[in-house]
Amino acid sequence: MTTNDLLKRAEYEFAITPLKSGGRADVHVITNGSVEPAAFTQTDIVGQMRSFVAKLEAEAEARKDDPVAMVNALARMEALLADVRYATSTIRDHTAHALADTKIRRLTIDNVATVEGTSESPRTDWQDQELLADMIYAEYGATNRYVHTETGVFMDDPEVIAEAILEWIRPAWRLTPIRDAGLDPDDYSTQAKDEDGTPLRTPTVSMKDNSLR
Repeated sequence: MTTNDLLKRAEYEFAITPLKSGGRADVHVITNGSVEPAAFTQTDIVGQMRSFVAKLEAEAEARKDDPVAMVNALARMEALLADVRYATSTIRDHTAHALADTKIRRLTIDNVATVEGTSESPRTDWQDQELLADMIYAEYGATNRYVHTETGVFMDDPEVIAEAILEWIRPAWRLTPIRDAGLDPDDYSTQAKDEDGTPLRTPTVSMKDNSLR
């Protein structure tokens, strides 16, 4: 389905603003005040869940001194959260691909939400210790000496320092500082690419405004 195909759907009223380049468009779904689009209103997901949560909180307050009751409630909520996370992930993926397939950059639905479709090319298998050591060397060189406060041992090897730091943290690497240090992220991570060496991008979606919250 393309953006133009959306115009043929009688259940929605659209205002479409084509972008200057890329063939994409911003779409505004007009719901005329309090009238929402028909899709998913019958299931009333938010209303039913909030009613359930209110009842659960009331019962939890009444039984808060009963550990057996609380463990029962907690186990059920943990199971429900797992189901909600899975369903949310699935819907997010469907949303991202639907926006990409219809070439919509930004979609606004009156009284519901505004989302923006984009894409990402995630990196995996980071060589954390090697990269951290090289970043330390690029930033501070190999002549600096650090003293271990407990042993008094001088530490001037970036590899040793990197190994120690990685015992405390799990890094989430930012690409710009790596490149600013003269290093190539491709040397320290894996990124799916096509035959021409272009990174393969996966559609994603970000929530800009959620009126239902």
